Amino acid sequence: MDMLSRSDIAKLFHRSLAARAGALLLTVVGLTIFTLPAAWLSSGIPGLAAVAASAGVCLVAALASLAIAHLLRGPAVTLQALLLSMLVRMGIPLAFAVMAYLRAAPLVNAGLMYYLVIFYLPVLAVETVLSCPPTAAANGASDAPGHCAR
Repeated sequence: MDMLSRSDIAKLFHRSLAARAGALLLTVVGLTIFTLPAAWLSSGIPGLAAVAASAGVCLVAALASLAIAHLLRGPAVTLQALLLSMLVRMGIPLAFAVMAYLRAAPLVNAGLMYYLVIFYLPVLAVETVLSCPPTAAANGASDAPGHCAR
């Protein structure tokens, strides 16, 4: 299986917001397919519900953060975009985790907090890469080191 080259990644960065959102959706679907058997074997139906809730919350947070990063582009608002994206990206799953811990004991007992971490970290990495294209891809250079550019 071929790995993605820098030019393939650069092409994805220049695609529309919908294409990048699709990449996030594929990431979440892949993680869900990977996680569902373990959830079923360990907790049954509540485990499947915990996986679905974790996947949905992490996807919504990542899509909102990606949209913020897409809408707030440019050197004048880089810091604001970064901070608002981080707040949304972390706040939504964290608020959900606290509410679930306080009110949804069956989901928590089925491993909801573990599934949130399983989904949060890889989706965070993909969303960060999609939100912040490398300078080399943005400028068309081939071997320049990757730095965030807006």
